[in-house]
Amino acid sequence: LYNDFIPVGSNHITNDLSVMLHTPPNAAEMLKIKYGNLLTISKDDDLAIRKVKIPIIGDEQNTKEMDLDSVQTIIHARVEETLILMKEKIKESGISDSMGAGLVITGGMSQLKGMKELASKIFDNMPIKVANPINIKNGYVNFDDPTMATIVGLLLYGLDTKANFELDSNK
Repeated sequence: LYNDFIPVGSNHITNDLSVMLHTPPNAAEMLKIKYGNLLTISKDDDLAIRKVKIPIIGDEQNTKEMDLDSVQTIIHARVEETLILMKEKIKESGISDSMGAGLVITGGMSQLKGMKELASKIFDNMPIKVANPINIKNGYVNFDDPTMATIVGLLLYGLDTKANFELDSNK
């Protein structure tokens, strides 16, 4: 029914972490993957008080301690912004009232813990599903990964010689 593009993705989370924490991009990516969590953490939880050591840009041999709460706040802010942009785009499209079945989220950012819960709050308790794309069986590449969703969609579209839909590039 609707297709659009939002120029924000999980690489923006990595960039935010790198810039705000003054750490190299590879360290920021590791922080995102290892500690990315969108769920509220109780003050009694070990993660709430734990610190991690991260390298410093320009002085990678030395590290500094960073509170995980700061890391998760940066991640949460970017994901929340992305989901709000998605909600606005869907509302502008005019299809939001006919989305009773809900929303399917895929891609690299969908792997963050708590994505389903945060998306449900932002989309006013609409049913949310976090999914992997269909794995196209072949002898070379495993497509059963959320980061492969666009590639799988384009491959399936390109391989379908009897598609019963058309793309309108003007919308």
